[in-house]
Amino acid sequence: MRVPVSRARARRARRPAGLVADRRSRGNSGGSPTRLLRREGGWLLLRRRRGRYLGGCWDIPGGTVEVGERLSVAARREVLEETGSRVEIGAVAAHHTNEDTEGRRIRFHTVTFHAAETEPGGPVVLSPEEHERYGWFGSEAALALNPVWHVRWTLSALAASEG
Repeated sequence: MRVPVSRARARRARRPAGLVADRRSRGNSGGSPTRLLRREGGWLLLRRRRGRYLGGCWDIPGGTVEVGERLSVAARREVLEETGSRVEIGAVAAHHTNEDTEGRRIRFHTVTFHAAETEPGGPVVLSPEEHERYGWFGSEAALALNPVWHVRWTLSALAASEG
């Protein structure tokens, strides 16, 4: 089912990354900044805990933007919460929009950033209530797993550009 998107909401969907989320966008659309962390040629993927939403699928660190929070701040916060790693946020790698997968009248805007660890090579400490495993995978290996849709799209585009 397609949910009609007003012109104002469509303009908000095209806003560049790094703008402050506002209350108007919370009721009808949600933001989800995600991060691509790379170490020695591999991307960090986290397997979502079974029994939870998208359980068993591989994802990258990410989450929701709180009202008034900048996307880059949310990105750093989510990486720290989910992996224990501190990062600097880089350029936007991808931006996808989609309707809610649970049928709610809401659209999601997933902005994926490149990120660099501030302490390269540090340990990954998972948030056990959210994730059960992690690994560093090249684009092709990551695509062979069961990644969530936005990770599949992003890694496919990156693999094509790496040629």
